[in-house]
Amino acid sequence: MSNILYRLTCLTNLHMGSGDINYDVIDLEVERDPVLMEPTMNASGVKGALRDYCKKTMSDDDLLFVFGGKAKNDDDNGAQRNNQGTQQGFYNFFSGDMLARPIRISEGEGAYLLATTPDILKTLLRKLHAFGFCIGYNENDIPALPQDGSVLSPVNIISVEGQKVTNGTCAYLSALLGSDHWVLMSSQQLRDIDLPVLAHNVLEDGISKNLWYEQVVPHESVFLLIISGLENDDRLSKTLTKKCMVQFGAGATTGNGYTLMEQLEV
Repeated sequence: MSNILYRLTCLTNLHMGSGDINYDVIDLEVERDPVLMEPTMNASGVKGALRDYCKKTMSDDDLLFVFGGKAKNDDDNGAQRNNQGTQQGFYNFFSGDMLARPIRISEGEGAYLLATTPDILKTLLRKLHAFGFCIGYNENDIPALPQDGSVLSPVNIISVEGQKVTNGTCAYLSALLGSDHWVLMSSQQLRDIDLPVLAHNVLEDGISKNLWYEQVVPHESVFLLIISGLENDDRLSKTLTKKCMVQFGAGATTGNGYTLMEQLEV
């Protein structure tokens, strides 16, 4: 198998829902990783969005080969089928893992930094190693947080979200983000910073009939996505070029989920 690593940068707010029934104030919450409790892009939603993007230019045969689907005939070139005659695709699509999300700078130049945690970085590093990426890095390259409760950043600022900033570096994180525009904090500190919640109003004859609330992952958030395909097969990479824009999740007609995909050589 050949593995491809993409960095996904949200150009607009993203909502990929959990699908759970919610009786809280927020009607629609985002999908979260069950261990880290940070936003995630579920694999089925990623695959569906990429299929919609690729079908604009990819042939039906190539779509079937890459993504699978209803087989047209018995000549399936060795592909596996289930009892309903559905052909399994030759590519594997994994969940998009959050690398960092923006938080506000309280004191200092600039509006925001991309925040992440040592737990997120260690989990990603183990996954990336398993797929053959970031081999030159290890967990010792992820710095420990200061004992005084401050957060780390290479940017010369005073505080973010009220948290004192201590100067520090992390080449592994800078390589994944492609910049030094980041801050490293504890998992609890990041969880305490809520995701944005947007209010939506449904009007009937100019009268408000239904006010509901949707949680979103804010634009500028960054995810990492791994796709596995056959060695030397370029059917997907010809369509998903080194850099392209793909829409993920709900709200396409209202501008949500537009994401820049960049192939990484890490």
